[in-house]
Amino acid sequence: MNNLENFSRLLRSSDEVNVQLALEMAKGIPQANLILQDYQEIYQFLFGHSTIAPLKAEHIMAISQIAINATAKNVRHLPPSIERLKHLQELYLGHNQLSSLPETMGNLTNLKVLILYANKLTQLPQNIKNLTNLHTLSLTSNQFTQLPKIIGSLVNLMNLNLSFNQLTQLPKFIGNLKKMISLNLEDNRLTLLPDTIEALTNLNVVKLDNNRLTQLPNTIGGLKNLFTLSVCNNQLTYLPETIGNLKNLEELCLDNNQLTCLPESIEGLGDLKLLSLNHNQLHKLPNTIQNLTGLEELHLENNPLSNSEIEKIKASLPNCMVVTH
Repeated sequence: MNNLENFSRLLRSSDEVNVQLALEMAKGIPQANLILQDYQEIYQFLFGHSTIAPLKAEHIMAISQIAINATAKNVRHLPPSIERLKHLQELYLGHNQLSSLPETMGNLTNLKVLILYANKLTQLPQNIKNLTNLHTLSLTSNQFTQLPKIIGSLVNLMNLNLSFNQLTQLPKFIGNLKKMISLNLEDNRLTLLPDTIEALTNLNVVKLDNNRLTQLPNTIGGLKNLFTLSVCNNQLTYLPETIGNLKNLEELCLDNNQLTCLPESIEGLGDLKLLSLNHNQLHKLPNTIQNLTGLEELHLENNPLSNSEIEKIKASLPNCMVVTH
């Protein structure tokens, strides 16, 4: 093992004594000094220090962890040297001032979790497609007006949060993310969903509150593993018959829409425990509602339901708490 290899081994050690030895060794190895300059730059950018002199073992150990939390550190840029952190598995950069990311982010191929909420991002670098181990990506509260196409390459993604952006549509390539378990698109400007959403058969949770959706695609019925579907504060006037295919659905929240009726196929939601329909235009519910024998809560506040219809609903669901006002 040559001196540079020995230096690198000591530098990556979890023992502060070994890291200190690496710092001593670097004095006689020019290439080692270049590596330390990069480490110093990374530390300064991530933790908001304008200068650290000299670089200490504690600084190196802080950025040698498999998880780095630089939340709310006023980070404005990430240096290209960030690629040095090949060991990194989790990077938390929420509540900062990032408007872009370096292409070298794509070299962090061990990264599994990337949290970037509350920044100023409008796009992602192309090389992010190399993050094939990434399973959790949070881009909530940024400035995306369209979903970066490169996200369609992250085929191992399981959790994607894009809430509080300015998205007007969800592209068809979202169907590439077949391992997705949780998809959060709350507080955007979406008017429709692509038919390709049916490919996301592993989805457990879909949140679409506070958008501009006028309908749900018929293919929504393909999400057979869905537990929670929330589409509050949209402009839905009806639900597709295929909604009844969501056999595992436990929570369906549709408050503040313009629904005038429910499909009879609603009876197919045999596992449903919560159905929230506050602030709609429902005059009645289908007779098939009585087949939802596992329903625990039914919320119907602010709907034009007659007293007789309310009593009929309550009688058909004797074990359910029906809230009408």
